[in-house]
Amino acid sequence: MRTTFIVFNPTGISDTASIRLTDDSGQPLVVTIPGLGTADQFGPLTIGPGQTRILQTAGTGNARAGAARVESSLALGVSAILTLYTATGGFLTEAGVGSSTPMDNFIIPVDASTGFNTGVALFAPAGASLDFTLRTLDGTVAGTSTNNQVGPQGHVARFVKGTGGLFPDSTIFTRGTLEVSASAPVAAVVMRQHEGPLTNTTLPAVDRASSTLDFNFPQIANGVTPSGLTMKTTFILFNISQTEAIAEVSVKRPNGVQFPVVRTENLAAIGGTRVAALPAQGVIASDFAVHMKPGVSAFITTTGTGDLSPGSAHVQSTVPIGVAAIFTVSTGASGTVFMTEAGVGDSMMRSQFTLPVEVSLLSGTGVALFNPNDNERTVNIWLNDENGVSVGQLTTPVVLPPFSQTAKFVSELFPDKTNFRGSMGVSASGGIV
Repeated sequence: MRTTFIVFNPTGISDTASIRLTDDSGQPLVVTIPGLGTADQFGPLTIGPGQTRILQTAGTGNARAGAARVESSLALGVSAILTLYTATGGFLTEAGVGSSTPMDNFIIPVDASTGFNTGVALFAPAGASLDFTLRTLDGTVAGTSTNNQVGPQGHVARFVKGTGGLFPDSTIFTRGTLEVSASAPVAAVVMRQHEGPLTNTTLPAVDRASSTLDFNFPQIANGVTPSGLTMKTTFILFNISQTEAIAEVSVKRPNGVQFPVVRTENLAAIGGTRVAALPAQGVIASDFAVHMKPGVSAFITTTGTGDLSPGSAHVQSTVPIGVAAIFTVSTGASGTVFMTEAGVGDSMMRSQFTLPVEVSLLSGTGVALFNPNDNERTVNIWLNDENGVSVGQLTTPVVLPPFSQTAKFVSELFPDKTNFRGSMGVSASGGIV
């Protein structure tokens, strides 16, 4: 197992970054990063204007887990990729994570149905006492665990079910949520795992203090490829508020027209309460609404039928809720054989942003853009190499009509970049996601 740290500077001012690694007990976690040596702290590393640093651990020694803290003077972009390899160095699976803001009361979606398990990884800068509450889809408490101690700079990662899990003996639980209350703020990320084939992905934890009512997903997918692969999207909604939530979901094709992908008969009951679907029951809908009482959650999966098409989704709720999505690829008759999946949170609307990119023979980076506005947006895209030097800009900007979506890999936008590391900048007046 290796961890790749990606640090990039979207500003026009040079900065430095320091990386500090600690183990479960808060003690130094020593790793080797080729070119930087063997240590538990790396830096200060100079990150020039527009520059990107990609640093991967060597993966040597016994497997160990821990947390990383990156400190800088400016608002740098920081993310990490956790990659699992076979004993012979073959790629197995990977999951990306962004920086986590410490919280003291939050909720995560949990799937512990057949073949799956979900856990939470926590880092406690000042130490904390943790209480966990597990709830089923209808909000029923399936288990509690209190007074779990994590020391200063400590790290803990626990799955919900199974040996060593938070609730190994819970028999009534398959899907729902896990509520976490901490005596001091902790950083958190959701770990979702499929047993065979082994696949790891991550999802965001949602702060109970969130006031967000509006959510955008610039990329969803549904349908069957010419080669027979099936792609589905699962929308996860959970009520973090103390009053009932009515969440309206709208799914659109890339051109902004309705994209019917959810069978309304599968929405007859969410958490024991009837769903008020905008279309009639018994049809495949693009627009529908979900009613969720406090503590209730819903996992809503698209049909996986028809020709494969990407799209976008917008969720609007009457009270604050948590929302995430999972893209699943499967094969076999009716897409019953699991292959892989990736989880995402919602995307904020921005007028300008920067993301790290890599193009190689075996992997590539892309970007999905969605215009949730009722007027057109013009999008400019450019590339900087690892040193922050401009190496290309689209001569023809991307035009996004109202409610339209597009998704492109770097190799499609810039065909001459066949072996590339750096960053991609995106700007659009008025904002896109």
